[in-house]
Amino acid sequence: MRSLWRAVRVFLLGLSLASLSLSGASRFHIPPHDQVARVARFVAHQVDWASMATISTHKPVVGQPFSNVFSVSDGPRGSGSGVPYMYLTRMEISVQDLEVSLTQDISVKTGTEPSCSEVSWSSFLVFQVWVLDYFGGVKTVTPDEYFQATPYRKHH
Repeated sequence: MRSLWRAVRVFLLGLSLASLSLSGASRFHIPPHDQVARVARFVAHQVDWASMATISTHKPVVGQPFSNVFSVSDGPRGSGSGVPYMYLTRMEISVQDLEVSLTQDISVKTGTEPSCSEVSWSSFLVFQVWVLDYFGGVKTVTPDEYFQATPYRKHH
């Protein structure tokens, strides 16, 4: 059980996120869309909420996908680690699902426009990072590319 909680703490993000305004309020700007790993890190650092989908272990939806929204952070503004954290309790039904099966998907999204970026992670250990960027399809980023990317550059 201790390893489950360590895994949950180390890498939980979520599935479909409320909007976040990136205009004016930040000294940082979203990276160019062709720098996919940087976009993924930037989005992961900017968002405050994430949605996590699990396979439900609760009646009447046992075996069905279940999504829940959580507060998330990868560190202080401007110096995120890329490792998202969620504070969870065993009383939370998504955590109860994870105690039975670690199958889950986590996504975050900036903005509400089609030109906004969405990032999706699969598994507690990062095996896949997908970026749905602008109007194109999904782009895949390896965990190494993700963690090596610089999410932001200051614009003066």
